[in-house]
Amino acid sequence: NNKDLLPFLLPFLLGSAFLLSLVGAPCSTLLDLSRSCWTNGIPALQALLRDPAATALVWTQITFLDFLVARHVLRDREAGVPWRHSVALCFVVGPAGLLSHLLTKALFHTSKRKKSRGR
Repeated sequence: NNKDLLPFLLPFLLGSAFLLSLVGAPCSTLLDLSRSCWTNGIPALQALLRDPAATALVWTQITFLDFLVARHVLRDREAGVPWRHSVALCFVVGPAGLLSHLLTKALFHTSKRKKSRGR
């Protein structure tokens, strides 16, 4: 069934698209990007991001990470955990969506345990 394959196929396709985007980027851009992040701080990173290839690479990585986090959140909806607000946060402010989901999940399970003890 194609519907059953979609949860597994989507991350694979997104990962493949990301890897294909790296093919066009020169190796020097990738090395400069990694060095700027860890050694020279924000000003060097700002200078590097003036290069369109580096900017595209960073945005591709950020978007891919947001999709993976949103996928994780959506997988928990089957357990009844509220998820819409966390998915929205994943695509607006990235990691805040994951934090929101973890907090929501903890509160949901705590509430569920209290209700089951009260019966």
